[in-house]
Order: sequence, then structure tokens, then C-alpha cells
Amino acid sequence: MNSITKMRKPYIQLCSLLVLLLTVNACQKKEFTEPVAVQLLVKMAEGSSSSVSFEAGTVLFDQILFDGQRQQGGSVHFTTEAGKAVGPVHFSKETERFIKSFDIPQGVYTHMQWHFLLGDIDELTDDETDTFEPEGGLVLYAYLNRADGSRLPLRIVVDDDEQLMVKVLAGDGYGDITLSAVNSYEMQLILDPYYAVRTISAASWEEADVEEDGEQTYVEVSSDENEDLYETILFRLESSATIVIQ
Repeated sequence: MNSITKMRKPYIQLCSLLVLLLTVNACQKKEFTEPVAVQLLVKMAEGSSSSVSFEAGTVLFDQILFDGQRQQGGSVHFTTEAGKAVGPVHFSKETERFIKSFDIPQGVYTHMQWHFLLGDIDELTDDETDTFEPEGGLVLYAYLNRADGSRLPLRIVVDDDEQLMVKVLAGDGYGDITLSAVNSYEMQLILDPYYAVRTISAASWEEADVEEDGEQTYVEVSSDENEDLYETILFRLESSATIVIQ
């Protein structure tokens, strides 16, 4: 073997190693950017209360943000377009309702959180919603059961400038979350109005201010009406919201 051949052999080996490393790195990058189809849904948690019976809800999102931390491949952050509302979404106690589809890079996530900025339902015209909706970003519709046996319509109206920051839980509620491109997933935003009103006594409901709209008598809980009840409900509603992946 001449001296030139001896010199070329290590050079060829080095080039081969570099090509291999570049190929592996390219494959890893592709693996970490492979999109996973995820459907985001909203549903009402089951529950019961002697004073309140929840029926349905409507929510409008001004913007939705995602934050994820992976074991490998780096962090993942994205947001829906500002000023382009998502919804309104009408949901009931019977079933979950679709919000929006997302493509999220696959990987093993140690942390995953959604951030929901509520929009103003009232800003949409009647032609867009086909129904009248009160002002607010989230409205929960229920009936209030009073001591005299009567039932009054109840609506809980959450302001459009409120925010929900909700952590995603694995199916069993523990451990990391693995997203694989060979599968598709559902993430259910679960709102629990029964937990939100659990600490409110029957006496407090009896003392709530009653509104009249034409021939209809109802109770509204909002930042303008029955404010003490609103603050309690809002805090417990935000703190109990969860997202479960399936």
C-alpha cells in the first residue's frame, strides 16, 4: 500500500462517518417534526346539585395557544391567528363538541398545556350565530331549583376577557404523554360547573337578584349581576378545568 492510499483511507472513513451522522440527524429531525392529528373538543362534566341543574353551554375563543415540552426534539409552541375567533361552540351535558383540529409534532411530552383566550359572543351578528347570545365569552345555561318548588332559568356569563390555562392529562391522569404520527387523538376540554357551584349554599341562591326580560324571569350570574356568586364560580370553574387525551 503506497503512502497516498494510506493517507486517503482515514479521509474516506471520516467522510463516511460525517455522512452517517448527517443522515441520522436528518432522520431525527424528520421524526421530531412528524405531525400528529389532534382534535380539540369541549364537554361538560357530569354531576348533580340540589339547587342547580345544568343543561348546556356556549363558548367563543378569541385565540388558542399551545405549549409543550418534549423529552427530545425541543419545545413546541403555536397559536391560532389573532383576531380570527374560533366558535362559537355549543355543547351540552349529553356529549362533547368539536372546537378545532391541530397538527402537533410527535414525541414524548413531559408537559402539555393549552391557553384559551375567551372572545365576545355578542360581537358576532345574528346572521352568523342564528340565535341570540348574551355578552360574554362563556355562557352556561341551567335551571335554579327554589325552595318554593319553582324553577328559574339561570345563566352564568363569563367575561370575554377571561382566560383558561389548562394542563393536559394522560388517559390515566399520570405520567408523560406520547404522541405518535401513526395514531390520531382527541383532547377533551372538560368544564365542571357542578364543582364551580358546590360551595354556594341554597340560601345564597335564594338571595340572588332576579331579572325580568319581557315575560321571562331569570337569574344571571356575571360580573354585572350577582357579582359575589360570579367571583366564586369563576375561580372554581377556571381551577377545575382539565384536558384529557384519548
